[in-house]
Amino acid sequence: MTEDQAGRAANILRAIANPMRVRMVQGMAKREIKVGDLANIIGLSPSATSQHLLIFKAAGLLAQRRDKQSQHCRIAPSMSKTLQQLIAVGEEHAPLIDPKRKRSRGRPAG
Repeated sequence: MTEDQAGRAANILRAIANPMRVRMVQGMAKREIKVGDLANIIGLSPSATSQHLLIFKAAGLLAQRRDKQSQHCRIAPSMSKTLQQLIAVGEEHAPLIDPKRKRSRGRPAG
């Protein structure tokens, strides 16, 4: 893997390294959706949803179009299957991770 490829992979992983954005990927992966509808599904304001979408756009993960007063979005077709597979791996291993457990920051327990 080249340095450029590693940088692109890191940007993609950073873009989805947020529980809300993982839920957004699930909402947009298989279909186009209005930003307002996506906001309702995930329980965020349209403004907050748009801020998350900017992160997807910066990582090259978002396909958008405007129709009169509505903005429609979906995961870029070239990335949809890959992101769905990545999220499926996370779902498969989710029981192994305790989100309430504090990180040790490299210090030994005790």
